[in-house]
Amino acid sequence: MILQTAQLKKHLLLLWDLTNAEKQNLFLSSKIDDLKYKSEIVLDFTEAFVVN
Repeated sequence: MILQTAQLKKHLLLLWDLTNAEKQNLFLSSKIDDLKYKSEIVLDFTEAFVVN
């Protein structure tokens, strides 16, 4: 029983690490998407400015 409890704790810790990594990845990907969006706006503005 003690061995099973230790294994369960190990698996729970692994799951916790995975969810934290996933949260960080989601945060980073949202930041990257935000930067892409902002850079597209700047490019659109630059193109419009050059054409005029």
